[in-house]
Amino acid sequence: MSSRLPAAAAVGDDRRGFFTRVFWTLSGLLSALVGIPVLGAFLSPAFKPREKAQWIAISPADGFGPEPKLAHHVHPLLEGWVNVTGEMQVWVVRDQSGFRIFDNHCTHLGCPYHWEPSEHRFFCPCHNGIYDAQGKVLGGPPPRPLDYYESKVEAGTLYMGPFHRGGT
Repeated sequence: MSSRLPAAAAVGDDRRGFFTRVFWTLSGLLSALVGIPVLGAFLSPAFKPREKAQWIAISPADGFGPEPKLAHHVHPLLEGWVNVTGEMQVWVVRDQSGFRIFDNHCTHLGCPYHWEPSEHRFFCPCHNGIYDAQGKVLGGPPPRPLDYYESKVEAGTLYMGPFHRGGT
């Protein structure tokens, strides 16, 4: 009788070892099936090629004087697989160094702002944000200067290019 107990214990250990290996193998496979797509979702933006900046014509460059002017233009947008066009407004400021093109939204909470010619400043009425003609914050709660677009003039036409956050 004592000779049978070790044999039965050996069979039980062998069965327990088999199920332990099956459990850990299936757990590893399940973890890989879930983990690889999750890891891919987090890492895929790092390997996505950068899109080339698109230069968009605004209007003839000689239409802008020393006072900032609100310019309207049609901007192509790619939203998922749908291509749409939207009308955008930007502020164009001409100075001795060339053109500055500012986004039409305050850097505080995104409200549209306007130019006050008597004060020679941009003013956001939502929370009293104040900017100078170069986009620098003069007062109020805005955390950074105005967001802007690169600009260039070719063949007498003003173009706007890549977007930049204010202060960069």
